[in-house]
Amino acid sequence: DLKTVQKALRSEGVGAEIHVLDETKSLAHALAEFAERRKSWMTIATSAKRSAPYKLLLGSTARRFLSLTERPFLSLRLER
Repeated sequence: DLKTVQKALRSEGVGAEIHVLDETKSLAHALAEFAERRKSWMTIATSAKRSAPYKLLLGSTARRFLSLTERPFLSLRLER
């Protein structure tokens, strides 16, 4: 859960906050507006495991987010 991830990050000296956002136009817009308001240093998102041909492609929300902001973005694929 998110609180466990937050605790683990903080124990390693990494600042981490959890926020619930109201979706306006789209999730990508809500994330971009939040990142700009907070002057976020970086936005990190996780993605589902994908099949071989799609491993290098970002999902539609990540692609849209990148088109809406110039802030750094990191996409992580989680292994389960």
